[in-house]
Amino acid sequence: MQAKKAEGFGVAAQDGKILGWVGIGLFILWVLFFVAYIVLFAAIIANLPHTPYTGRTGS
Repeated sequence: MQAKKAEGFGVAAQDGKILGWVGIGLFILWVLFFVAYIVLFAAIIANLPHTPYTGRTGS
């Protein structure tokens, strides 16, 4: 959006547009990585053996 404003004043802003798209791409990759991490973590937790809690024993 800033690049469009700059172009309105006659300033070449091609670098800003490219960096903006690169930033958006990196953000999307980060979101996909985060979602994959959460899914992997949930899958690991779901496959752990279940041992019921029997409470404290002893004295």
